[in-house]
Order: sequence, then C-alpha cells, then structure tokens
Amino acid sequence: MAFKSLFGRFLVAMFFFMSAAMKFTEPASHEAMLLGSYTSLYKEFFALSGFNLPISPALLGLQVHALIQLTAALMVLGGILFVSNVRIGAYLLSLLLLSFNVVIHNPWLYTGAERNINIVQNLLNFGWIAGLLLICGEKEEKEKKE
Repeated sequence: MAFKSLFGRFLVAMFFFMSAAMKFTEPASHEAMLLGSYTSLYKEFFALSGFNLPISPALLGLQVHALIQLTAALMVLGGILFVSNVRIGAYLLSLLLLSFNVVIHNPWLYTGAERNINIVQNLLNFGWIAGLLLICGEKEEKEKKE
C-alpha cells in the first residue's frame, strides 16, 4: 500500500480511535446520552406504531456500561482493520455510524437547538459513511480490473 493511502487511512481511523478512547475513559457521559436518546426513541416508536421496541430503556440501563465498552472496542477493531486495508473494517465502522444516527443523533427526537446540533452530527456521520464506502468501492474496482 502506498504511503499516501496508508497515511490517509490512519487519519480516518484516528477519528474512531479518539472516539473510542473517550468512551473508555469517560463512559458516564456516553451512557447518559445513549439512555436519554434511546428512551426518546422508545417512546416515539410506540407513539407512531403502537408497538414497543424489543429492549426497554430499563433493560438497556442495566447493560449500558457494557454496551458503551463494546462500542469502543468495535471502533478500535474497525479502525485497525480499516488501516490494514481489510474491507470489513470500513463496513463495521459504517454500521456503527448508521446505528448512532438512528438511536442517538436522530434529529426527530429533539427540538430547538438540540435538534439542529443532531442534524449536523447526523450529516457528519453520513459523510464519514460515504467516505468509508467510497474507499471500499475503489478497492473493489481495482480488484475487478486485475
């Protein structure tokens, strides 16, 4: 792999490594954000569909610390795989970001300034997803030509 490509992959992965480090070192703020957002999503889903999601906020609360730690570990694993040019790393990171958009940064769960912040975060995550998938697509195209 060329130096420029490796360095670019490393810079992309640093975003995920830093985020994982924050989840490992300061899990309480991430736990509170996840519980608050999931509770809102749970209520909104019931209001729209009349059905409950399979995991209640109370049940999530019992395992939220483990879930944040697992998320951080998956971010590190995905980042390492991405830097190593293993396609599954980009897919793993994309799925994590997509789940964050649905559960945590879903703008329809918020109002006012908080909604605007989450719209921006949602769009940023979609930008990261697009970049990861573009890089994977380029690798697939190169493999098909060879």
